[in-house]
Amino acid sequence: MAGGPHLPAPDAQNPPAPDAPRLLAPAAGAGPGAWQPPPLVYRGFFLNGSGYGEESRGLAQELIRRGYALRVDPVGPADPAALGPPELAFWQGLAAAPVDPARAVHIVAQPPGMAQRPAAAPWAVLRTMFETEVLPREWVQPMSRFDAVWVPSEQNRQAFVAAGLPGDRVRVVPGGVDPDRFRPGLAPLPLPMRRGFAFLSVFDWQYRKGWDCLVRAYARAFGPEDDVVLYLKVTTSNKPVSPEAELAWYLRAEGIAPERMPPLVLLTRPLPAAEMPRLYASADAFVLPSRGEGYARPYLEAMASGLPVIGTAWGGQADFLTPETGYPLRIQGIRPVPRYEPLEVYRGLRWAEPDADHLVDLLREVWNNREAARQRGRRARQQVVERWSVAAAADRLEAALRDLVEESGEYGRSGREG
Repeated sequence: MAGGPHLPAPDAQNPPAPDAPRLLAPAAGAGPGAWQPPPLVYRGFFLNGSGYGEESRGLAQELIRRGYALRVDPVGPADPAALGPPELAFWQGLAAAPVDPARAVHIVAQPPGMAQRPAAAPWAVLRTMFETEVLPREWVQPMSRFDAVWVPSEQNRQAFVAAGLPGDRVRVVPGGVDPDRFRPGLAPLPLPMRRGFAFLSVFDWQYRKGWDCLVRAYARAFGPEDDVVLYLKVTTSNKPVSPEAELAWYLRAEGIAPERMPPLVLLTRPLPAAEMPRLYASADAFVLPSRGEGYARPYLEAMASGLPVIGTAWGGQADFLTPETGYPLRIQGIRPVPRYEPLEVYRGLRWAEPDADHLVDLLREVWNNREAARQRGRRARQQVVERWSVAAAADRLEAALRDLVEESGEYGRSGREG
């Protein structure tokens, strides 16, 4: 195991993928035909490296390019480790854009437990997601004050409706990634202990992500003589933990001797968002046996990068991860979240349990049949380009926005109870 390798700064030979501000000048003649884009106030995590932040920045830049007047309302502190000073300054500057909140559509991109309709918003949309079979029911009433709730996947739509939200209020508006940023052929990062074949997993260090299942399956699938390495690129945004200490404890508890398995490398050092495409370019395959995902952004980033992807066949990724474009991982069933889950928000709910035996088989299949895996990765990228790009996501958001304004009237719900 190894943590926190040195990652070099971008240079002329290894340029980063394009930053968001470079795309934000409105295109000539922008605007979707006769449709007059309403002004927008977009509240979200614009200043950090979270999945919510990545999606919000990508969609906002595309909407501005299409001619929308847009003001951002940043939530939370800025994270200089994820965004450089020019990009932070850009998004902070958009907080003063000349948009009248009393005449705008408000898009609130936050987790459902934080959802509060902006006061006096003529229209208000909640862009949100969650990771379990159903939501806590105490979240339903605050969410019902929104004119619409947009979720990224069919599994999320079912979970929100099952919690009590009206079905006609919840709409699937899938997200997307930028296939020009995440693409094959980028210069890889110089990762430590590189071997002939590299699996990569990207996630926040928590039980939901299934890292325990992945480590156990990896130790069963390969031995120290196999020319393979597994990289775990992790963050710890949800709780102050030591991934190194928890991983060492887990290996001891499972009786897994590190010297009897191939390298498993923890990458814990913060990585700027502009360098993430090069991380995917450093791997041969992506794997994440998550117990629950709302959006599943890392899967799409890996697919856009042309990697074969192993992922749980339940949750947000089930909308796009198919046997033709990836390696869906069977589940053993929908299980209660264990009582020892440290994040209270999940306790008492249910999520999927990935099939560890099937994961062993899939790891070996990808490793043994590399050309077939590469072909599947190429098909996955093509699918992202055609259906799961930021531009495609903006098309779907724009259609939902048009329906909202045309159906709800001049003042929407004006904050009335659902």
